[in-house]
Amino acid sequence: MENMKNLENLESLTQPTAQAEGTLLVPTILAINIGNTTTTAGLVRDQQVESAISVETRDLDSFRPQLVELWALVDDPGRARVVIGSVVAERIEPLCRIVMDVTGIDALILRRDVPLPMDLDVENPDTVGVDRICSAAAAYHRLRHACVVADIGTAMTVNVVSDEGVFLGGAILPGPYTAAQSLAEHTAALPKIKLRRPEHHIGRNTEEAILSGVVYGTVGALRELTERYATEMGRWPQVVVTGGGANLVAELCEFVDNVVPHLTLMGIALAWQKNPV
Repeated sequence: MENMKNLENLESLTQPTAQAEGTLLVPTILAINIGNTTTTAGLVRDQQVESAISVETRDLDSFRPQLVELWALVDDPGRARVVIGSVVAERIEPLCRIVMDVTGIDALILRRDVPLPMDLDVENPDTVGVDRICSAAAAYHRLRHACVVADIGTAMTVNVVSDEGVFLGGAILPGPYTAAQSLAEHTAALPKIKLRRPEHHIGRNTEEAILSGVVYGTVGALRELTERYATEMGRWPQVVVTGGGANLVAELCEFVDNVVPHLTLMGIALAWQKNPV
């Protein structure tokens, strides 16, 4: 298997784009991603996340004081925009009220107020999570060629973007934290464990066995899916990984090219930048 490292593309994924001389600066965008487990917000300028906060989605009360501190860092509040992407519909309106209280701005909602940042070639496009689409769009916006984008969180999604920048679909499976938690909750004797890089491939006790199975199982799933995508695409794609479990998995995957924190926030901001309202 050929490992297609590309240091130039690695830089372009993590560095802001150059601002053309004489053009207005893009306003700061407060991008908010409401996920199943975690809600994350970040200040995005020129496709770079400058500061970010996160709270548990079920505990949005703790979001307000952190948002106050984050908003204080905005140097152009009169021009700033707030854009929300969510996979948890019932949390949108409560969060919008918090945003209005703190910023005085009506938040824009992806799909409702702002179009998605890329075209989709899938069945039932309205059911595809905005987090999947935004992460894929942010990666393609920098790379400008076909890629595989894996978001490793509560769920692990592994998605494919064509050379033309079209979202083609992908796979959804339990993330490593969900897998470990499920074993503890649905078995009589298996313990809860803290995920980390396994010290041994062959677990010599129950905790090591769970750790090896969950972590290397996730690595194996990502490898298998990428290999199958590559076969269908006719070449090995650049692989970009994001999400809370990205570092844990990527350090065990020699075929991962880029680990990009907050890729979804970058994609949420990109959606507004493509269709400013």
